[in-house]
Amino acid sequence: MIHVDKSAEVPEVLANFGPMNCDRHIEAVAAGEALVFDEELCRDRTVVRALRRDQYGKCCYCERLLDEHREADVEHFRPKAAVRQDVMSDIERPGYYWLAYDWANLYLACRPCNQEYKGIYFPLADPAARWRRPGDELPGGKPEGALLIDPAENPEEHIDFDGPEIRPLKGSIRGGKTISVLELARSDLNQARRTHLEPHRALLPVLTSRHHGGMPELSPEDVLDICTVLATSVHPSAPFAGMMRAQLRHHFGDDLRLPLTAQELLTYARGGALPRA
Repeated sequence: MIHVDKSAEVPEVLANFGPMNCDRHIEAVAAGEALVFDEELCRDRTVVRALRRDQYGKCCYCERLLDEHREADVEHFRPKAAVRQDVMSDIERPGYYWLAYDWANLYLACRPCNQEYKGIYFPLADPAARWRRPGDELPGGKPEGALLIDPAENPEEHIDFDGPEIRPLKGSIRGGKTISVLELARSDLNQARRTHLEPHRALLPVLTSRHHGGMPELSPEDVLDICTVLATSVHPSAPFAGMMRAQLRHHFGDDLRLPLTAQELLTYARGGALPRA
């Protein structure tokens, strides 16, 4: 899980039709009527296209690529119809209905992350602080204390990896809760991360040896290829970039500035310094 840099430009269909739908929901709640959401509005192809672009075609949570083998859902980070603190808690209705068409609340997630695991769960440090009405979320409103990490934040401040095994960074409560609710340590994900990691991890000691003057048998082209592969692996577009960034930090130091370029790694391979934060 890495930071998703959401575009500031709201898709036109949301800007045009989101507010009127939101007003309709506010009126329905005030009148005690059932909420009927316009599901197709958030699934509009222009919305999906914009989300896919911002997320480089990856699930916002597990970082797997969304393709014909892995269906994508438009995910409401704060659930719209109902919400639940945890498995032992009652389901509360309505949810964050006024954020149903809010661009900042929408992401693309793979179907397992969205439907099988996160669902309507949205745990808070203090459930009594939950936002209940429009305006609670505005600057100056009450802080909610969400325990799940919004992909628009920097998940790398809360989540770390030991090889392919995901874990909270320095005991982060939010990191731990995000991992547990989304089941980011599930076996199929661990295996997928392990398969992706192994050929990349083997390149790190090679690069370090080259930095110290070793492995003279490597051609300049070989060294450049290694640098390119590693730089590509930590780019936001790469699957499991969060895991790969953790591997590079563990190998080169926590203050390593990421992402970084193949040229910066090549400078290191030639005996130079790596960029530091």
